[in-house]
Amino acid sequence: EAAARHSTRRSLDEFSPTPWVAQRTVAVMEVKLETAPVDKRFSNTNQARHCYAYYNAYQQCMFENEDDPSACFKLKRHYSSLCPSKWIENWDEQREAGTYNGPVPSEKK
Repeated sequence: EAAARHSTRRSLDEFSPTPWVAQRTVAVMEVKLETAPVDKRFSNTNQARHCYAYYNAYQQCMFENEDDPSACFKLKRHYSSLCPSKWIENWDEQREAGTYNGPVPSEKK
């Protein structure tokens, strides 16, 4: 019985991610998810506005600190802990395509 179970196992190589997925996984793993600090502008029940505000603040910070992205790490941690990953993926795709409906960092100031 144990031999039969062992023979049906697949090697981990069959499930290895593509290089793109592996790079994205590494980038996500570097961010330690923690709850964002309390912000009195937002209620505790629905964090969607809070998530959106931190995501946009991070994008603005990255625009302003191109030479030192570590200055924006805290904002990334906050939006990563608040926002559903699907939202982040969609917003990132929209930013790349130029169809993001939120504020464009270069237009602020």
